[in-house]
Amino acid sequence: MKLVVFDIDGTLTTSDMELVKDVITDLFEPILHGTYTPVPHPYARELVEERVRLGSLPVFLTGRPYWLTRSSRDWLVGQRMPQGALHTTDRNSDALPTGVATYKAAFLRSLLAQGFVVQAAYGNASTDITAYEAAGLPKSETFIIGRNGGKSGTHGACAGDPTCKTW
Repeated sequence: MKLVVFDIDGTLTTSDMELVKDVITDLFEPILHGTYTPVPHPYARELVEERVRLGSLPVFLTGRPYWLTRSSRDWLVGQRMPQGALHTTDRNSDALPTGVATYKAAFLRSLLAQGFVVQAAYGNASTDITAYEAAGLPKSETFIIGRNGGKSGTHGACAGDPTCKTW
């Protein structure tokens, strides 16, 4: 089975601050209880839809903690994202910047070991670059949005620009 991996915060949403806002305000309370909805990039859904059209199943691999699974799934549904697999962290420590790359790499390696093929991976953070590289994903199929785009041999990706062809 062919997969395409998407980070959520800072990749499908407008910034990593979408998640940080929740950490600062009562440890995720607004997103957990639905009083805050992270803002998506204007063309995030279209990107996911295009990858599905090309034959890949989306895997939403996020550094959000496991107890945000329901609200994360609700966000994906609310944004009318194509159906796919959602994987949140198994432990709170995996959600921290010091653990998220290791967590994501281990999950991706487990998928590859089961015979799945990751056709592309999208992220925004240096931890995404580290995770995708540690899992053995080719840089030619690693797309990084924002200020880290193009670092370490990845492709820079655009957000919110319908004329941009790097998404």
